[in-house]
Amino acid sequence: MKIRFNKSWWPYLLLALVYLVLYLTGTRAEVFGFLQRGLLATGLMSAQAVEAPVTEREFLDEQAYSLVLADSGGQLHRLSEFRGKVVLVNLWATWCPPCIAEMPGLEKLYQRTKEDVVFIMIARDRDFELSRVFVQRKGYEVPIYYAQGPLPRQLSSNGIPATFVIAPDGRLAFSHTGMADYDHPDIEKFLRGLKE
Repeated sequence: MKIRFNKSWWPYLLLALVYLVLYLTGTRAEVFGFLQRGLLATGLMSAQAVEAPVTEREFLDEQAYSLVLADSGGQLHRLSEFRGKVVLVNLWATWCPPCIAEMPGLEKLYQRTKEDVVFIMIARDRDFELSRVFVQRKGYEVPIYYAQGPLPRQLSSNGIPATFVIAPDGRLAFSHTGMADYDHPDIEKFLRGLKE
């Protein structure tokens, strides 16, 4: 008995083989992130974070400000150190393609606003060294941190990437879950406007 393969299955087999290679080599998240970044650049996916401001005037409580973060050099910081400043908090991971897709935009925004805005990129990888090596390999300068304990309710999300902006008065001014294009003039204007 001869087994014959239907020719229509070959593309699926090839796709499964490509996915398996990407998975086994550990490049799956970066490749998919690159493809998603391309979609953001073309405008086919309109994921602009400027459309998602927080409508309620919710202020961060003391539990949120007591969050302890370790930076990539091992220094410990409390979120309370940044009171009175505009703070952008982003939750991300190296295994998350949408996180990787939005990182170049966040890096560009950081470079343009680092004098006025504090960036806190909280890595959600189990091993912080993976996050540190990834950022170093990509040449990103945006500061990354690892949370020393559970995230407070006001800065947690069911999904990543997730971004929060804290105004100088402690108000949660912006919250967005999902991939977004942060390399946008309206976002820069929004952040600078919070400082005034």
